[in-house]
This record gives sequence, C-alpha cells and structure tokens, in this order.
Amino acid sequence: MTLKDSVKDLKEKVREKRQRDKLLKEHQKLQEELEKGSIKGLAKKGLKKLWNQF
Repeated sequence: MTLKDSVKDLKEKVREKRQRDKLLKEHQKLQEELEKGSIKGLAKKGLKKLWNQF
C-alpha cells in the first residue's frame, strides 16, 4: 500500500464517519421531536378526557 492509497483510504473513512455522525444527529433530533410530540399528544388526550367528564 502506497502513501497515496493510505491517504485515499483515510479520506474515505473520514467521509463515512462524518456521514454517520450527521445521520446520528438527525436521528437524535427526530427522536426528541417524537418525544415532545407524544407528550403533547398525551396531554391533549388527558385534557379531552377531563373535558368529556363534565
């Protein structure tokens, strides 16, 4: 393996890692939004149940 090949390989690994990190960040953001959304949804359902009792 020449130096040129190893540099090329390293660049490819860095690119893959950045892409993986980007996808992980997106996943975490979506997960947080989902949690917030489900909490809001549960609160709305709870309020509806209370309202329907009256």
